[in-house]
Amino acid sequence: IYAGNLVGYGAMLMKALEALKGHPHIRLEVRGNSSSWPDSIKNEMSELGLLLPFTSRDELDRWLKTADAFLITQSFDEKSDRLMETNFPSKLVEYAQYGKPLVLWGPAKASGPQWARNTGRGLVVDEENPDQLRIAIERLCHDEDEQQGLSNEARAAAAGEFDPELIQSQFRKYLSEIIS
Repeated sequence: IYAGNLVGYGAMLMKALEALKGHPHIRLEVRGNSSSWPDSIKNEMSELGLLLPFTSRDELDRWLKTADAFLITQSFDEKSDRLMETNFPSKLVEYAQYGKPLVLWGPAKASGPQWARNTGRGLVVDEENPDQLRIAIERLCHDEDEQQGLSNEARAAAAGEFDPELIQSQFRKYLSEIIS
């Protein structure tokens, strides 16, 4: 499942949907504002139930709970290198709360894939080719130990560095240090 920016990451996600549609074991569903997508792709992916529109927070939460894994993207566009290296994907924090495998698709130097490699808390696909994403997810589908391990790591991240109370207390601490 992927929910979020379908504009900035639209080209990547359209390619991923195309590479995975009809796959016997993998179903990628994306949700968000697809108004910038070509009508032909929007229509086809909507008819297949793979492209879903915005919805209420309650419905989004219900949908996210159905995920077997979450896709987090970061751009391969060289013009975005600095942003990808310095901007940490907020979806990692949100998705980790569900305790399912986190699949990070982005360049190796981007903050998300680096975090996942350094912590072992996510599956990294650092090649832009959507076939590499498909291959990595196929491997994950057939490796229950890896699925369980990544689920455990997501839960550990949610209880550790992504715990909202911990983040807030650290933020307050840093603010206090600045003020003092």
